[in-house]
Amino acid sequence: MQIKKDMESFAKTVIKTSTLKDYTVVFERWDLFKMPEEFKKDFKELPHLTKTLVEGLKDYDVIGNIGTDYQKSITIHTSIKGSDKDAHKLAMEIEETVNEILHSKELNSVPHIDSYEIKILNAKGEVVN
Repeated sequence: MQIKKDMESFAKTVIKTSTLKDYTVVFERWDLFKMPEEFKKDFKELPHLTKTLVEGLKDYDVIGNIGTDYQKSITIHTSIKGSDKDAHKLAMEIEETVNEILHSKELNSVPHIDSYEIKILNAKGEVVN
């Protein structure tokens, strides 16, 4: 129970200074022993994949949230303005970096890495790559 309180406190502190400050944070405990085996595998791979992407894309100041749909897609929300003349060029550069990360040593344990479709979204939520 103490871990839940610590996590809630930490999340609330971090969220106050982000664009998500108007959202409510809810923590629920998952019992991994009761989860089907396929979900356990997904549960381990997705955080590793997302963490590796976040670290690899940290030099881009336009990156917002990164969402993953297991073995289907990676969606990267950005602050790229759709009207910028270089928006498509920047999106393609980010996509190329994502592909390099996906094929790096750090992720060679993730199966079906080529099955992920990469979507780069601009500030309006439109696909720009």
